[in-house]
Amino acid sequence: MTTKVFPFLTTTNDTTDRTNEILSILQTDGVCHLGAGDFYVHNLIMPENTTLIGSGACTRLFLPEELEEGFIIEIKTRCTVKDLFLKGSNDWIKTSETVGRRHGFLFQSPDPMDDSIIPNFGTIDNCHISGFQGGGITCNGTGYSITASLNVSNCWITNCDAGINIAYWSEFHRFTNVSCTSCWYGCINNGGNNVFTNCGFNCNQLAFLIDNSQKQSPNNSHGSAIGCTFNHSGNNEGTGIKILGAPHGYVFSGCQLFFSKIEIENSTGIIFEAMNAGNKEQIFVTGGCSVLFANSMFNTPPIVTIKDNEHTNFVHCYTRKTGELIVLNDDQSNC
Repeated sequence: MTTKVFPFLTTTNDTTDRTNEILSILQTDGVCHLGAGDFYVHNLIMPENTTLIGSGACTRLFLPEELEEGFIIEIKTRCTVKDLFLKGSNDWIKTSETVGRRHGFLFQSPDPMDDSIIPNFGTIDNCHISGFQGGGITCNGTGYSITASLNVSNCWITNCDAGINIAYWSEFHRFTNVSCTSCWYGCINNGGNNVFTNCGFNCNQLAFLIDNSQKQSPNNSHGSAIGCTFNHSGNNEGTGIKILGAPHGYVFSGCQLFFSKIEIENSTGIIFEAMNAGNKEQIFVTGGCSVLFANSMFNTPPIVTIKDNEHTNFVHCYTRKTGELIVLNDDQSNC
């Protein structure tokens, strides 16, 4: 009886590009293990049904800083990546509201309407991602097939233009126990049917954005955030949740929002249920149709501004300290 030992790649302790070396191992053995230390990698497209495993945060994959665009790893069908630290820079970068073209992970297709080339069932687990002028994790054009799903868990994304960047026509992705901090956008979620569970979008300039303001996609929104936090946006002056032109609804259930605004424009079917919110939170609703806040607690009554919308309701919402029932005043309900 023999036991196959999968290749274990060690660091060279320099800036040698290891991309082709890793790719060759994946093509030959299907699995590549990386030891502790630094590995310089760019545009590694994983073969289907392969696995790349590091040794935790001490295995650092760098995207060379001289590259103005690119990515470290592109995940294809049934690929798994785990236990790695992906770095776009050794230094703390200045993030921007214009998302750049340097990415940590890519899960993408050149044609969201062609099922034959769309990747399926990708997995990322226990990775730290930092320093990308682009998306820490970017999903682009993966279509609306239920199987075209990227499943991400137990990851920490810091100091990127967008911690998670999901483009239009990218659906059915799942993020669990993912923390996005110190990014410009914690998450851009412009696809549909994407679900976030127990995720933290804290200390970003804008925590969570859905933007279909120019009707870029007829199939956006209609997903959910469950047990997520949207706290301390923009040095406590920024926006926690911003939803623009979402016609198909979105559900926020059991979430926390402290020191962060909520902005909703020309959207309908937006539900905040069992929310725990902070002191004098600001809520802006403009246009659109049904917006519901239900069974939620606020430290003090929120400052609500509503314009051109007659279907925003607070149901069973109270203040924590006094138990006061929160109701909309006449000057708030359609000002």
